[in-house]
Amino acid sequence: AWSGKGKSAQIMTVAIGSGSSPTSWVGSDRVKVAGELFIGNSDVSGNHESEGYPFSSRPSKISFKYQYLPMASERFVCEIRLSLQDKVISKKYLGNASSSWTTATIDLTDIPEYSHSGTLKASSIYMSFKSSDSSDLDFSMGTSMELAGENYKFHCGSVLRIDDLQHTI
Repeated sequence: AWSGKGKSAQIMTVAIGSGSSPTSWVGSDRVKVAGELFIGNSDVSGNHESEGYPFSSRPSKISFKYQYLPMASERFVCEIRLSLQDKVISKKYLGNASSSWTTATIDLTDIPEYSHSGTLKASSIYMSFKSSDSSDLDFSMGTSMELAGENYKFHCGSVLRIDDLQHTI
């Protein structure tokens, strides 16, 4: 049984720039970026080169556990896309703040294209988790955070942790 005491994926919004320090955000190249974890490959600029993974099942639901500490009124995004022969169906889940582990369940059977496709199995699946749905990202300067047993300071925004990802047939 899941205990919540193991390892989870942490995805966070960050603000970066050359010359920045834990107490300042400077540099002509400064940028705010929502963190993203997805199934696929990307180039060094973060552009998706391939999306998805071969998958030969027909899930009815996708569930996962999460903790989400947002900035302002931001929400996290989970997007699921399934390829079914010549069509792609997708569904987005927008998650709200939760300091304790919460279970999210995404029901795929309520997508008309999916429910009308009979018993057709998916040929691939794509999933993406993003730390924010905002186009104007917020952050705090010099946020202390422990990573791999060491204490670091970041210009950090919304923080999403995910664990125990499952699919139900």
